[in-house]
Amino acid sequence: MTSILKVDTLQTAAGGVPTVGDLGVSENPKAIFYAYPPSNISGSSAAWLKISSGLTIAVDNDSAWDDANYRWVAPRDGNYQIQVNHLSNGQAHSAVYLNGSIMRGNHQSHSRQGETGYNATSGINNIISLTSGDYIEFYNYLAGGYIYSGTYSAFSITQL
Repeated sequence: MTSILKVDTLQTAAGGVPTVGDLGVSENPKAIFYAYPPSNISGSSAAWLKISSGLTIAVDNDSAWDDANYRWVAPRDGNYQIQVNHLSNGQAHSAVYLNGSIMRGNHQSHSRQGETGYNATSGINNIISLTSGDYIEFYNYLAGGYIYSGTYSAFSITQL
């Protein structure tokens, strides 16, 4: 047996028009962040480089990227998937920092001594529980060379 409910008008107890929030529906239920470097990132030889200014922010539905401090700040409590992928023309190292401390690191190197034309990839994929205000920072290690831009390197955070 099915029922049909037809409603001509919705109103609050005070007689006003209800908002989406009054109906218990979130207008922005999940945080989504996706960014990539618009150009190759170079750094000094054998140094960790914090991914900072100059990122192209493709999606940031909560405006959670803090451009002054180069980090993403969790807008609400919840579980998040964090992904980092980059391609470099040397050794590839990635690290994700949570509230200033290393949370997860990855290293992969495909460069061969005395040979040229080899690239290295590095990636991190992790699910963690964050509290509103926790912050995430992205680091990459450069042993000379650069990290490729655009479609080759990206950073994303998605609330689950």
